Amino acid sequence: MTDSKTPVTRNDPITGDELSIAFEEIAKPSHADAEALLAYWHECRRAGGFAMVRNVPSKAIAHLMKNLVVMEPLPGDFKYRLVGNVLIQRLGRDVTGMAISEVFDPDPAKSLIAGAQKVLDTDAPVFQRLSVRTAFGETRRPELVLLPMTSPDTKEKLVLVGVFYHDA
Repeated sequence: MTDSKTPVTRNDPITGDELSIAFEEIAKPSHADAEALLAYWHECRRAGGFAMVRNVPSKAIAHLMKNLVVMEPLPGDFKYRLVGNVLIQRLGRDVTGMAISEVFDPDPAKSLIAGAQKVLDTDAPVFQRLSVRTAFGETRRPELVLLPMTSPDTKEKLVLVGVFYHDA
């Protein structure tokens, strides 16, 4: 359990082990579901745009909905607007409404914020891999696909994030 000032990702929710998390940008995703989400995004963009409600949720990616997160920009940060069950399970709680800086320690928060901001600045996908470590070594290595999207009325820029874990 964390208090209101301790980042959610400081400790593993199951073991209680202290976590160290580092983000790195990668050239392309390797997870099959990450590639499927990217292909769907490209298809939607070719058809006229990628917007919440119109394109997400969708039957075409229903099997991925548990992996998706929607973030909205804040000055110097992003807020979790919608959080899929995979992330809730991994974090041990729902972080909807929280800022990235409340969920992660400063260095990993800066990396995720920078990736999300790059998506908005370039209107292009960004791919990241996380290294999640405990005292016993690396425990997880999820991939993120960060995609530009808009609100249903297309007036607000948002970031859709797919969070994908490779089987151990």
